[in-house]
Amino acid sequence: MKKLFAAILILCAAAAPAQACGWYAIFTCARTPGVEGPGYTIWTSNYPNFEPGYYCNVIGPSSRSEALRNATRWGGYAKSSC
Repeated sequence: MKKLFAAILILCAAAAPAQACGWYAIFTCARTPGVEGPGYTIWTSNYPNFEPGYYCNVIGPSSRSEALRNATRWGGYAKSSC
């Protein structure tokens, strides 16, 4: 069941349209699906300021200050999506 849930999340992330502009706390990225972390998985090709072709675990969109707080708290970095 866990693998099925992960596969559904990956498919949704890959098919999702670009999100509204905002800041994201980014934790783990990889060229292959299955990244884990405190947030949810996105497909970076859907975000204009992110390097395309990666699956990343993120929290956002949010304000810059909130993204920086989340990045500091969970050991990631913050970046604007637009």
